[in-house]
Amino acid sequence: MFKSRHAFAAALAAVALSVAPALSEPFSQPKFDAAMKAGAPIVVHVNATWCPTCMMQKPVLSKLLSEDRYGKFREFVVDYDQGKDTMRALKAPDRSTIIVFAKGKETGRGVGDVSEASVSSLLNTGL
Repeated sequence: MFKSRHAFAAALAAVALSVAPALSEPFSQPKFDAAMKAGAPIVVHVNATWCPTCMMQKPVLSKLLSEDRYGKFREFVVDYDQGKDTMRALKAPDRSTIIVFAKGKETGRGVGDVSEASVSSLLNTGL
């Protein structure tokens, strides 16, 4: 009986995690500018829904951004297919680009990185 209760609790926790609210928002120049002006740590993720690398980055970013040490970050997602002007303005070369800002300036960037350790190191540049 205990094993089935434990399995049920684990399944329930997995469902709760899968429907948890996203920690990100679509890129908006006014919101980004306000966050930059406030000096907030920011992560910008250039994402394409069809990109396998982007799909691997999303859970890594979500997991890290849910940790206390990264709790003050704001995440903005640039849609690769719709946000070409934004990408040019940010000098983002391609989809799966992650850019970190802190205190109103860029502190780091990476392209195609899916390793939790590497993405964490990149986020650390904004702390």
